[in-house]
Amino acid sequence: MSAPLILTAYPLSANFEQAARDMLGNGATTVTIAQLRSGGNIGLLRQLWSIRGNPIVLPVEEENSAALLPVLTLLAACTRSRAICVVHPDLHCESVSR
Repeated sequence: MSAPLILTAYPLSANFEQAARDMLGNGATTVTIAQLRSGGNIGLLRQLWSIRGNPIVLPVEEENSAALLPVLTLLAACTRSRAICVVHPDLHCESVSR
């Protein structure tokens, strides 16, 4: 089983990221869309397909960032992960289907 991967559109605050990592356990890593796009659009798709994090975690640090969930969910669906979940501001985790 691979380690959880936190996929976000922008860097998270240190406190929220640490709380999410504590909830997910050891080995969780964070990656931003900008980091994935460094190789262009084709590189983005290749990197997404190579991700096997389990689960892919989509953090919603503030209610305003929930507007990005459809985009993040689409990107997470392009990975090989078997599970996708959303972590809400109150740190409850909700499973999302592909």
